[in-house]
Amino acid sequence: MDTSEHYTALHEFNEEIGSSATRPIIKMPNEKLPGMAYSKSTKCYRMATILLTLVCCLSLVMNIMLGTLCHLCQACPINWIQHKKKCFSFVTERKTWSESETTCENLGGTLAILETQEEHDFLHEGARNLTGTWDFHFWIGLSDSVKEGEWQWVDKTPLNRTYWHLTGNEPNNFKVDDLEGEDCAVLNSHFKAWSDVPCDFAYKFICQKKSIEVRF
Repeated sequence: MDTSEHYTALHEFNEEIGSSATRPIIKMPNEKLPGMAYSKSTKCYRMATILLTLVCCLSLVMNIMLGTLCHLCQACPINWIQHKKKCFSFVTERKTWSESETTCENLGGTLAILETQEEHDFLHEGARNLTGTWDFHFWIGLSDSVKEGEWQWVDKTPLNRTYWHLTGNEPNNFKVDDLEGEDCAVLNSHFKAWSDVPCDFAYKFICQKKSIEVRF
């Protein structure tokens, strides 16, 4: 091969290389670049991590809230009023003391037992809201019908705190006509005190029962 032939072959080779070097790289629409798959999978992983973190945080917050809210709450039946661990019902139907106690027992309780000054004030306020012009009396679960002068509650516990109407000399066991005396107690919402009255008189009354424990 002579010199001219070598030159021609070399020229053609250089032209082929030059044209291929400047030729644009064309990719089909569905043909992916090498780094695209890795980039997309990394993004999905990060999103999943963020979502999982949010779910964990939300779960932690809910557990804290439920731990705070989950406690014992004292609940009462409909139309009963709650005061601490007791439920009270003010019954406006007038009955004798024994009839009132029977009614309270049928409702799952007893006539009201006033153990503290706070309970006394609470029931007085409720009774005062229901009283008429002259109707101030509500039976409570206190009597001395077993032995005169020894007042005890319907659950047989002795009387420790008293709220007698002292200015009215209560209890005075006042007797009139053929009555046996005054062996049952009422809460007098007018004087915010107790009075002893005949057990056969008909008055409104207050029932009580234990509140129901509800866990939420």
